[in-house]
Amino acid sequence: MRFRQEEGGYLIRLESGEEIINTLAKFVLDNNIPGGFFHGLGALDSASIGLYNYATRSYITKVYKNKLDIAVMTGNIAYNDSGDAPVIHCHVTVSDSEQNTRAGHLFEGVVLVTVEIYLRVFQEKLYREKELQDGHHLWRL
Repeated sequence: MRFRQEEGGYLIRLESGEEIINTLAKFVLDNNIPGGFFHGLGALDSASIGLYNYATRSYITKVYKNKLDIAVMTGNIAYNDSGDAPVIHCHVTVSDSEQNTRAGHLFEGVVLVTVEIYLRVFQEKLYREKELQDGHHLWRL
């Protein structure tokens, strides 16, 4: 990973073989980032993408072992209730070599060549807390 700090955030370039979610979580901890919002694009060697099933209250996850182009990647960064671990909430829209598109929650994505990200950093630490109605962990505002 390479990065450069800009006013209000960071430009981040992930490199081949890096896993997006874990690499971003480590970056957040290493740089004391209180929370943020990010956008990105690039290419993946493999990915695990899920869609939430409201009837079963669980994710339907599919693993893609083929190369994928990231058309859109967006997400946010907050912390768990105890404040010790960042939660990277990331969604992607990807396409394969036939231009078939897939979209959903990115659980894991291994970088093919590069993934370029702009991270806008929040001024105050943001937390997620369990919402009683359906169990989702939502922003504590």
